[in-house]
Amino acid sequence: MRIVVIGEGLTGALEGAEVVVDVSNSQTFEDAAAREFFTRSATNLLADEPGDLAGVPRLTPVEQMTPAAAARAR
Repeated sequence: MRIVVIGEGLTGALEGAEVVVDVSNSQTFEDAAAREFFTRSATNLLADEPGDLAGVPRLTPVEQMTPAAAARAR
């Protein structure tokens, strides 16, 4: 998960990928920390850099949080 939050190395890790399935999850359920995790990881995955998903046709997020907790975190 560190690579998704920090963003360093994402371009190389995603090189050649046709699909990205994001199963990352926050290590805490505290609202502010979870929100920060999901904001940073989604921003990094969807940005042209460092994740460079512009070349990956599809991103699928998968979550196990309750809908209310996920909504607050996102």
